[in-house]
Amino acid sequence: MKEEYLDDIRGCIEETLGNVLDQFLSTHEFKLSDGTIIQGRPMTKVMNPEKTKLLICYGGLRVDGCTLIVQTGVSCWENLCYFESHEAAVDALKKVAEAIKQEIPMLEL
Repeated sequence: MKEEYLDDIRGCIEETLGNVLDQFLSTHEFKLSDGTIIQGRPMTKVMNPEKTKLLICYGGLRVDGCTLIVQTGVSCWENLCYFESHEAAVDALKKVAEAIKQEIPMLEL
């Protein structure tokens, strides 16, 4: 099998396992022997200004030029929206980051 196909297969497996693990951890909690409790946290959904795209934020955000990009999986990033300026994209990133921090279930930009 060609190496490029193996990389694609690895990527799909990593993303699938990450999503399955996220779903499992979001509904379960674990207590470690030292008393530490591990539990999932709610993920914020964010809708673009045109109301044409709703993404679940895995936690990572970045701005590339004037585009706000959201991490939607372990190794998956998706463009959310394009803004008129870099500053507007950075402002949107800050809004989404604050919503994630406050565990707001859904944010409309």
